[in-house]
Amino acid sequence: MATPPARLRSAAAQRTLASRMEASGSLWIPSASARTYAARQRVTYEDAPAWDAGRGCSGRILPGATALGEFLRRRFQGIRAVEGYSCRPNTADTSRLSVHGTGRAIDLMVTPIAGRPDLAHGDVIADWLVRNAAAVGIQYFIWARTAYHAARPDAPFSPYTGPNPHIDHLHVEITHAAAVEATPWFVAGRPAEMPPPQAPFSLPSSSTNLMLGAALVTVLVAAAAAAYARGGSD
Repeated sequence: MATPPARLRSAAAQRTLASRMEASGSLWIPSASARTYAARQRVTYEDAPAWDAGRGCSGRILPGATALGEFLRRRFQGIRAVEGYSCRPNTADTSRLSVHGTGRAIDLMVTPIAGRPDLAHGDVIADWLVRNAAAVGIQYFIWARTAYHAARPDAPFSPYTGPNPHIDHLHVEITHAAAVEATPWFVAGRPAEMPPPQAPFSLPSSSTNLMLGAALVTVLVAAAAAAYARGGSD
């Protein structure tokens, strides 16, 4: 039997690394507010097609993605650039086209600080994206080793273990309707905030929400530490 690398052998070492990552601010831990909003909304995930050597690419970024990127850059400090269209395979699943290749994804570039994500700026942006996901048509995003899945209100956050930890940018994907500026946020004139979504699900009590939050932190930190030890969608 092959001997696993030393960095994977010790569970205690991984726990220590996890604690250090949390303490040093190396991953996004969604706020209680973000968790509450995430439980109230669902956005169907619209995937990119299979990779076909670029024949399925849109050829350009779509208007809704451009408008969202421009709005966020004006509204939030810390975004040094917005990147968009790129005709290429998905880095986490090379059998599929990247959503960047459909014109429905943007990268909000946030410069790391001493090799760690700038959570002071990035977390504020991430919280806004969660709060306004249904109104805008944000189906998925990644920030600082954590992914938000708007199609899964019962389990909206997960550790992101793809090859790019996304500590220098937020990768944001929007739906087809958002890409043509047909969702409520665009129709309303791109306001700074939309009204809270109506709750189609039973929200946890405050005490339960605190317990769920603690459990989420434990899961995200442990999984991020394991992914970091292994060495590293889109």
